[in-house]
Amino acid sequence: KGEALKFMAKKLNIDIKDTVHIGDSMNDAPAFKVAGAGVVMENGMKSLKAMATHTTTSQKKCGVANTIKSFGTI
Repeated sequence: KGEALKFMAKKLNIDIKDTVHIGDSMNDAPAFKVAGAGVVMENGMKSLKAMATHTTTSQKKCGVANTIKSFGTI
């Protein structure tokens, strides 16, 4: 996921520091390491929460939408 994020940022000419990755499990860790912000879901794994820069509500409580609102729109 980290390599994919770097690839897409480059393809879209977006500075990697201006990216946000939202996740809930350790397979999101590589993207958290490269993204400008790593947002973990409220019900995410504790080990990922330790890596996150932000926390959002669970999927059932519109966590992705809440993150988009807090970071602004595209």
